[in-house]
Amino acid sequence: MRYRGRWHFLFLVILVGGPTGALLSHAKQNQISVKLFGQPCFLKGDVSKKILNQIHSITPENVFPVQSAKDVKKSQRRVDSVKNIPTALKPYLSQLTRYLEAHRTFFEASKAATRAKDPTLFLERIKPFVERNHQALEHRAQLFRKQLNSHQRSAFISELLEIYKESTLPSPEEEFHRGLDQMKIRYNCEFDRNHEAGLSTSEDEEE
Repeated sequence: MRYRGRWHFLFLVILVGGPTGALLSHAKQNQISVKLFGQPCFLKGDVSKKILNQIHSITPENVFPVQSAKDVKKSQRRVDSVKNIPTALKPYLSQLTRYLEAHRTFFEASKAATRAKDPTLFLERIKPFVERNHQALEHRAQLFRKQLNSHQRSAFISELLEIYKESTLPSPEEEFHRGLDQMKIRYNCEFDRNHEAGLSTSEDEEE
């Protein structure tokens, strides 16, 4: 499932046909062409095009989800490539870095625990990032002791990851949008009605 969160609300605000001109009108604004969820958009703001490109490279849509060690490495490379990020987005970048570190630790710890068949290795490594649901993690981690086939192991790690996500640091998505709001940087997207209807249907199904 693709990552959404607050993006869906953003899409509804700036669908083509709405009064986006008044929302985005501002002297000396730069803009770049980008894509969100495969749809054409412009990113506009009173910063250089280079900064706009860097901001877009680390949007929640481009960074999440992180479902594997490979995803984490790819996202960390994106973050490491960002230089001179505006001050308003530094809290987001800091939270994002910590969030990715937590997920990198999860995958490294689960790999080590799988090899050793020792849940203690997993639990000790993730401890600095766990804020709640300790018992649920400890209980489920006992499966590291079991001899599982590849399908069972994959299902177990996926389930454990979902518990971990609910137990560790919150997603930094809201901090990203807060930073954009402070800088008055906006996405202007031309979504067709079929795409928007698809998003609404998916949201309704999830509820």
